[in-house]
Amino acid sequence: MKWPKIVNMYWCPNCNVPVLSSTCPKCGSKTIQLKLPPPGDARLAFKHDILRINTLLERYFNTRIDKLFKGNNIVLLSKEPYIDERRVVIVSGVNIGSIYFNPYLYTDMFKPSPLLAHLLINNNITDPIKLNNDYKIGDLVRIENNRDVVIGITNSYVYVLMKVNEGLYRVKDKSPLNVLDRQLDKLTSIDKNNTLQTVVTVNEPFLLRYVSVSEAFIYSMHNKINKTIVSFSGGKDSLTVLHLTLDAGIEPEVVFNNTGIELPETIETVYNTIEEFDLKLHIADAGDRFWKAVKTFGPPARNYRWCCKVVKLVPFARLAKSTWKYNALNILGQRSYESYDRARSPRVWRNKWVPNVLSAAPIQDWPQFLVWLYIFKNKLDSLVNSLYFKGFERIGCYLCPASSLYEFSVVEKTHPELWEKWKKVLRSFGCSETCIKLGLWRWIGPASVKKQLMSKYRIAYSWEHEYSNIIPLKIKKVNISVKDKSIVYTLVFDKHISAHRFKKQASILRLKAKDEKVLENSKLRVEIQGNKLKLTINETKESLAFETMLDVLKILYRAQNCVGCGSCTLWCPTNAIRISNENYPVVDTKKCISCKICIHECPIAELIVDKLIASLILKRYDGWRREGRVESKKKIDNTIKLLAVIKSATYRDAKSEKPSSDTDYSNIIINFDRIDA
Repeated sequence: MKWPKIVNMYWCPNCNVPVLSSTCPKCGSKTIQLKLPPPGDARLAFKHDILRINTLLERYFNTRIDKLFKGNNIVLLSKEPYIDERRVVIVSGVNIGSIYFNPYLYTDMFKPSPLLAHLLINNNITDPIKLNNDYKIGDLVRIENNRDVVIGITNSYVYVLMKVNEGLYRVKDKSPLNVLDRQLDKLTSIDKNNTLQTVVTVNEPFLLRYVSVSEAFIYSMHNKINKTIVSFSGGKDSLTVLHLTLDAGIEPEVVFNNTGIELPETIETVYNTIEEFDLKLHIADAGDRFWKAVKTFGPPARNYRWCCKVVKLVPFARLAKSTWKYNALNILGQRSYESYDRARSPRVWRNKWVPNVLSAAPIQDWPQFLVWLYIFKNKLDSLVNSLYFKGFERIGCYLCPASSLYEFSVVEKTHPELWEKWKKVLRSFGCSETCIKLGLWRWIGPASVKKQLMSKYRIAYSWEHEYSNIIPLKIKKVNISVKDKSIVYTLVFDKHISAHRFKKQASILRLKAKDEKVLENSKLRVEIQGNKLKLTINETKESLAFETMLDVLKILYRAQNCVGCGSCTLWCPTNAIRISNENYPVVDTKKCISCKICIHECPIAELIVDKLIASLILKRYDGWRREGRVESKKKIDNTIKLLAVIKSATYRDAKSEKPSSDTDYSNIIINFDRIDA
């Protein structure tokens, strides 16, 4: 997938610093464009990073960065594709190699670039292995050696080889000697000292331009909405937008989404920052909801993120609904270069969960290089989350499935008690020590990276077993038959199912109780007895009957396994749903309009039923991609968008605290396309 936006970074050989243009704004010299992996969002290396690089250089070659390069060197790190975390290392404007975390050996490793290999040879730091033949990248070579990294040489090329097995190496990189000689001549001519202050000074024109655009944007949006809040996660980006907002002359209220699985340093950072700027803090607090919900859902995964709804979206939406009932502007530290989704995101949008809050991203186009320069220039480093300087690349939930194994290894070292707590949960779902070590739980189903990790250890895998192991109420048997122009589903569960709880939600499907165990409408008959569920659906099209059957299962599983997140109560347009004292949804039949939004947005219905159970019944791991689901989801999504449009249209008078009494709905169709669902 191609990145929609790319950062173009350069290096001034005269000032010996990274810059953001082809001409140095300080000395006027022509700069060298850095060849970075997309999106090129490089950052400054910190003391922890330098120590990590030097430790590996000493292990492999008995040298350090400061011994190889003249002056006080600024080092850049830029992420590149790999099965785990890997970053290109840039010193004095050249790529000296990649530092990465090997998930199989569970250790840091360093792959030198051919230029660094040539520099090591020229400085007599390492003796190259003379190779008899020329090889292609990827070739295997037999070498009598035991080092992790070997530098090879022929009359024409310098090679970088990495150990595969005892005496067996793979060619990872190569470059012609004549090219390396020219590069080395340019490199040795760069001997100017540089410091962080030099980097800030040289790049100040770019920084000022970005700051002025962002502050003007914030000020303009504030004048339109008037009530401004800043979402503060405890990370560098949200710290930057908070300071930009204050610098624009606006005193915002601050929101912190406490998921209950944040690291203590993050909590400390939030309170320190609020105290420093003397701001009002609102906390969207999930409490211990994650630890309760994980017993029902199982471990979250990159393609099974129930946690986002339960501990992030619902708590924030509930806070927004009660605190900023009619209108507010939410400033976010979102940047394009963080992910593909964020790169495609607009700068201003309304989230379907909180249509009364307008979201805005003033640093959407900022590279993180400038974010850090802004922090250092404005002396905000004392407020920066200390986790950044311990090896963390991102700030958030410490067990997030989007994290790399390297980040998990850092958590394990810095917060062993928290990591052990999570490991106990993983073990309870049958995750072995190897599964935990490789982070296999981070994906549901046979994802490509997961299969790659498993193949190395020759781990047997069954997605059916994995899905079944998570589902709290297991289906032992499914029988499908056709009778009198109807499709009949008979399902047998491993536990007793509650007809009483099911009936409390029956109006969602327009079902009425015929007797104690039977409910029906003109197209559907539901019979519940013990651990058996029989559905008779007056429908000849199999895909439509299947979706109706799943709708019944969604209500059943909500009744049996509700985690009390409150998503349904938040979404119900008529306030027809409440969570009972026994922790299951109860629907007021007089208020319910059978829109089905509640089961569409319920994490149990969406993930356990729509994703896992549907896949098991269809006998395909990606059952959520079925045609019928796409159509039914589209209908509900359109209903949600329409409700969001109607709600946002009532905020025509943006500065008022209440909706205008003479609201004009004639522009609904125009606004419809602007709603980000």
